[in-house]
Amino acid sequence: MYTIKLLCCVLIGITTCSPLVAQVDTTQVYLLGGIYSEEGSKLLRSADGGFLLLGTSGSIQSELTDIYVVKLNNELECMWNVQLGGVGVDHGSGISENADGEIVVCGFSASVDGTGYNISAFKLSADGVLIWTKSYGGDNWDFGNGVVIHPTGGYIIYGQTYSFGNGNGDGYVLQIDEEGSVIQTWTFGGSGEDNILDVDIEENRIYFSGYQTQGEDDVPYRSITATDYTGAIVWNSILETPGGESSYSNSIIVDDLIYAVANSQSENGYRQGMIVAIHKSDGSLFYNNFEEHNGDFVFNDLSFVQDQIIITGFTNAYGDGNDNGLIAVKDIFGNYVNSITIGAESLKFNSQVINNDKLYVGVEALHVLSDPSFQAAILVYPDLTFEPNSETEWHNLGCFTVDIPEEEQSSFEPKYIKIFDVTGRCIREMNVNDESYHDALSSNMIYLKVYYDVWNRAVRSELIGKY
Repeated sequence: MYTIKLLCCVLIGITTCSPLVAQVDTTQVYLLGGIYSEEGSKLLRSADGGFLLLGTSGSIQSELTDIYVVKLNNELECMWNVQLGGVGVDHGSGISENADGEIVVCGFSASVDGTGYNISAFKLSADGVLIWTKSYGGDNWDFGNGVVIHPTGGYIIYGQTYSFGNGNGDGYVLQIDEEGSVIQTWTFGGSGEDNILDVDIEENRIYFSGYQTQGEDDVPYRSITATDYTGAIVWNSILETPGGESSYSNSIIVDDLIYAVANSQSENGYRQGMIVAIHKSDGSLFYNNFEEHNGDFVFNDLSFVQDQIIITGFTNAYGDGNDNGLIAVKDIFGNYVNSITIGAESLKFNSQVINNDKLYVGVEALHVLSDPSFQAAILVYPDLTFEPNSETEWHNLGCFTVDIPEEEQSSFEPKYIKIFDVTGRCIREMNVNDESYHDALSSNMIYLKVYYDVWNRAVRSELIGKY
């Protein structure tokens, strides 16, 4: 067995294992992961000043997917990484850290008994050592979407259940203690599809945001439900959407308002982001800002900085036509201030953290440095003015340790030549035996030879040259 430790930093045309000294006025993207594929879904600021990135990995091929957790210091140097799960599908959705630096991760898994999905949870020490593993749910499918600290102790895991409630999918909440034992559970929803996608806690109330299905048309509508700590409902806010079905993706509390971003399926088939503000006292609407674009315009997370709302997501309506990372800036009433797109073959901005006047974003990226597969990534935007930035530097941190059998590596075969422009976008793909690419050599192009395994999966790439 070979143990491949991907811990070096790679820039286009430059390879270094020394600490990076990035230009302060450029956007930085740091790729993480193994040779197959990863996604970076949740980014968390750690109590010690570093960062925790949660995602899902497909780089251990004896298993389908695993939950992937990375710890980085304040300089974004890799401290440790772990893969959690079994031989089936394991997906990471939520991460939280307690006052002792211990980490609780949740998601969903089909690795337990092979009969369907259960909510999975793992507790790690501050050094990434596994403390316990738990599985929650019933005879049907159950999904964990996130985890937060409960003010009275322990944690709240939230998501969706098909095992309990009123039929179909219902919003599902579990309160667990520090050992993972269940204290109480409750469900929200009717006979249609209902789900909880985010939670905020403040002043003896818990605010659950997601969607609830209403009416004879069986359409999911955005919903926020306020409860006390026992799960007793205080109010329930449901908003229809001009474009039809929709769901909140994330929310924050600022003073007396709850700000939430949502996505709706428009009449032309595109996903459209919107921002809503409601009064936390009774759930009444303050404003509902909906925009329509000629393409996907997806909002995934938000924060509040200097009386502005910073939204991260992705779009193919603007930029180079692929999925571009999106930073949208709104005023406190949801009106447009500015927006920035950052492109590659594909970039999807997920959760975000504001730290030291910089924006950090958990990303799923496909770029020349990560090709041929997606990788988890962290993007660092250099300031909070969010003026368009002409330069983006890409680095490959690796931060993934995996054992690959020697016989499996020897079976990798080159099949294609991929040609990239300077933005990292693939502009041409050719058979590896096609020597005509020599005739197409031009300046500012990057050429990769892509290898495939016996299952016809792209597994690694080799730099042929940069011209």
